[in-house]
Amino acid sequence: MKQILVIDDSQDERQIMRALLEHDGYQVATASDSATALAELRARPPHAILMGLRLPDVPGLELARMIRDEPGMADVPLVAVSAFLDRFDESQLRQAGFDTWISKPIGAGNIRQLLSAMWRDEKRLDS
Repeated sequence: MKQILVIDDSQDERQIMRALLEHDGYQVATASDSATALAELRARPPHAILMGLRLPDVPGLELARMIRDEPGMADVPLVAVSAFLDRFDESQLRQAGFDTWISKPIGAGNIRQLLSAMWRDEKRLDS
């Protein structure tokens, strides 16, 4: 079963994403800040990370760079999930280490489509 780490400052958003992902059979860990997120991914390396860009302790772009510097995290799909994507350009997100991004509000169809595409690309790379 694939493990997904959801990082978001909003408890409501974490609960919504957890419910959607668990309904589809994923194991889900959550974090509300960078320290918890880094501890979680070190304890249970995820297959993918969905994270907000506004966190209480560090900017999301900075946390993305920190995640990419962690051993084994260079190739883990990293997805920005934010209602504020219009404040960032694609080069900022890519330079920080994000593979892709999705706007809030997020729905089950959006997550399914995104993860399906990521796993399809992963299988293509493995073959």
